Parts: sequence; structure tokens; C-alpha cells
Amino acid sequence: MEKDMALLAGHAPVREILAQTARGLRGIARENRDPQQPRIKLRSGSPEQSSHRPIVAVAPQRKAAALAAAVAVLEEAETLLLRSAENSASRAVNYQQIAAAIGSSKVLLRSS
Repeated sequence: MEKDMALLAGHAPVREILAQTARGLRGIARENRDPQQPRIKLRSGSPEQSSHRPIVAVAPQRKAAALAAAVAVLEEAETLLLRSAENSASRAVNYQQIAAAIGSSKVLLRSS
């Protein structure tokens, strides 16, 4: 998503927050990877639901720790987005919508 926003003027703060969030989530996946499971690519009938990067399996004994760390990264992203929105009334709605989408991802993670 961050790369898709590269051409949008004035959205540097949100791009940086999304890049930071992606780095954090990749690090969590790397640290908690199950070496017994292969990386896979998500495939579906819809290109929007296909993964461009391999999906990494988390070791079962590390799932709770990885989940807690991922939720913390997403909460930080939400907070940063909402704080950044305060600086620009014209972009506040966009930033709030992105924060809400991140929040919904957090709910999905907790329910897994």
C-alpha cells in the first residue's frame, strides 16, 4: 500500500508510517518463523487477493508472542496515523480511514 501511494502528493507521513509498520510486521514474521513449514504464495481467483511476497508460517509455540507483537505494531501505526491527521484537516479523513482499516486488521489477528 505504501508503494502505491508514492505518487500522491502530501502523503509522505502516511507512507512512512505504513513502511515502518510493514518493516515491523516482516521482522515479527522472520523472528517467529516455523523452519519446518515452506513459504507459500496466496493464490485466488482475484488478483487483489493474491500475495506478491511469500507468506511465512509462524511456529505454533511462538504464535501467541507473534500475535501480541503484531497487534502492538498495528496499534502504534493507528496512533501515529491519528496523530498525523491532526496536522492536516484536509487529510484527516483519509488518515482516519487508513487507521480504521489497520484497526480492523488488528481485530482479525486477535480472532485467529
